[in-house]
Amino acid sequence: MLLKNVLSEKIKGSFMEADRCLNCWDAPCNSNCPAGINVSSFIRSLSKGDYIGAAEIIQRENPFGYICGWICPQEALCQKNCIAKQLGRAIDIRTLQRFTIELFRKNYKGNNFLKNYKVDKLNINIGGKNHIEDIPKILNRSQKRKKVAIIGAGPSGLTTGLFLSKIGYEVVVFEKKQSAGGRITHGIPDFRLPRKIALSEIESVSCLLKIEYGKEFGKDITISTLFEENFSAIYLATGKWKENLLDIKGNNLKGFLHSDNVLIDDDWKKIQYKNAAVIGAGNVAMDVARTLIENNKKSNVYIIYRRTSKEIPAWQEERENGWEDGVIFQFLSLPVEIVGDRLKNTQMIKCVRTSPGEIDSTGRRQSDIVKGYEFDIPIDMVVTALGYQPNCNLLTSQGLIVDKKGFIVVDEKLKTNIENVFAGGDMIGKGRSTVVQAVADGKRAAINIHKYLSSRGGNVG
Repeated sequence: MLLKNVLSEKIKGSFMEADRCLNCWDAPCNSNCPAGINVSSFIRSLSKGDYIGAAEIIQRENPFGYICGWICPQEALCQKNCIAKQLGRAIDIRTLQRFTIELFRKNYKGNNFLKNYKVDKLNINIGGKNHIEDIPKILNRSQKRKKVAIIGAGPSGLTTGLFLSKIGYEVVVFEKKQSAGGRITHGIPDFRLPRKIALSEIESVSCLLKIEYGKEFGKDITISTLFEENFSAIYLATGKWKENLLDIKGNNLKGFLHSDNVLIDDDWKKIQYKNAAVIGAGNVAMDVARTLIENNKKSNVYIIYRRTSKEIPAWQEERENGWEDGVIFQFLSLPVEIVGDRLKNTQMIKCVRTSPGEIDSTGRRQSDIVKGYEFDIPIDMVVTALGYQPNCNLLTSQGLIVDKKGFIVVDEKLKTNIENVFAGGDMIGKGRSTVVQAVADGKRAAINIHKYLSSRGGNVG
């Protein structure tokens, strides 16, 4: 269906943005999409008014394309090397992707594409290049299908499950919580990704899979018990849920919280606060700070960070949104103590000034303490947002090898040290902290599991 002559200014503006695309012969946007979306093709279809064709190009490679249209860091991925930047500004790819699927959903009342989609190829970005992987033909369909267990119903696990089921496997997803989605539905604020949209998109994939909820890895299910139940392969995608803690005096005071207390729970809203401090400067810290402001527009919310603005790990867009919302950035500052009153209510945070030191292993400068430069910030709430890590003890108890940071060690095919066990998503580290990277791992795992099992047994069945 063509839709070039339309009424909405929003739609008109989106088509005009698509028309700006230069239709590069070797478009860098294509090779910079981890999920393997042919970006230039969907924009070309959209510029012609074919929003249905454009939406199918997106959804064929990324079952969570609509979600990525809200929260994907385009400036670091598909938009990074856009040639149009040389003529003024890059194409707003993420907005076009969101608009395309939004229009498709509105006119076709939901998402039935994935239900009818048949997989014969997988387009995955590997090493900056898109690779079209042919799916080996499925033979002996009359035989009993091989079973694959997916542990974790986040974007990576759901993607793997979806593609393996489309290829022809019997897939069972095991999820600790009572709902699917992982961090998509448990931790992203509504102002970044409307919850209604997140739940709808997760449902469009999870409804196609068999999911057993309330099954905790290491407790209700283990690697050995799954193999005893005749699963041929296992894909681990439980994510990172263990928060990095801050060892600081005063962390037992009222008003001292962790990021998940704010982003997942609601009890913190009972706390009366005028001044709050968020320790950390990553994307999670930005989400926490903006959530605090959203909850109390009159509050002063500080981001306390020991390095300079140049080293801040949050994405550029997240930083800019924080500034626009009124977040106060306290750079070159290191918290050393949280002080409370006699009733153990938080009153202030003591900090020392730091200065940039030598460059460390991460490529950022270390923080050297400036002697004699101490200062206090009056606050009544402190939230630590120092990132997450996998549960190292749980993983090693299952016989998995982890690196010094606790991430599962895998090879280029996402295979772990245990036969027939694969892992992906942010529990293997290596910068896989976004939905689109989780989707890429999910697709890569699906084809590698299929190739591995096919080479050993010949067929799916």
